[in-house]
Amino acid sequence: MIDNIIQIPLLSLMDMFREICETQGGEIIDHEGRYITYASPGSLYSRNFILDADENELDPILKEIHENISKGLPGRISFTKEMAPENIADLLEQNGFAPFISQTGMIFDLAAGFPEEKDENIAYMTDEQMVEWSITVAEGFSKPREDEPFIALNKSDKILTYGYMDAGKIASTGMLLLHPEISGIHEITTLPPYREKGQATAIIVRMLQDLKERGISSVSLQASDMGRDYVYAPLGFEAVSTIPTYMPA
Repeated sequence: MIDNIIQIPLLSLMDMFREICETQGGEIIDHEGRYITYASPGSLYSRNFILDADENELDPILKEIHENISKGLPGRISFTKEMAPENIADLLEQNGFAPFISQTGMIFDLAAGFPEEKDENIAYMTDEQMVEWSITVAEGFSKPREDEPFIALNKSDKILTYGYMDAGKIASTGMLLLHPEISGIHEITTLPPYREKGQATAIIVRMLQDLKERGISSVSLQASDMGRDYVYAPLGFEAVSTIPTYMPA
């Protein structure tokens, strides 16, 4: 287990970005350990992650990221709020960045126990189903559709992709990035007409069962407020951090 539990959800998110870059031929730039850029061509899965920067380093880092945008590198910035300087929000806005989203970093220890029932409506996605799966993700999150990154990821032996089938339609989605220390849950969403039926919870439970069978003891995710309160916290996920994302104003 990583010593600093607060950073785990951010590092897990970075694992997913790394996997996308590696499967799609994207670029990973380590800026002397202060921040890391993941640049996957034409993909929303491109971002700067600030990891280790004190107040004196932060202003030049933000200026550097702003300059890199003109070179085609991504402009979005994510960080763990609890690990960042207190004035980071002010510095971000002074450097031309604005709040985009904020998520709650959560972790789950499988030793705490979880429901063992298997829902037969959950299926592992084939390559042929990934286009429909990506449509569900786009509509569920109200974001642009991206087929290619997901199709590429589905071919990785580190990824398990789930769909909740309702009358033959992929109504809910989920993606699990396997890691021997702590795995990562991603892309949990449900189409609006199918919400409040427990489908997302059922997918999470299946993921926990799959992790247990593989001997993996911990998993993390980044939750919206709704997901945190109605799906993850009731299952026993623990909130450990706040992960804001900013983008050029």
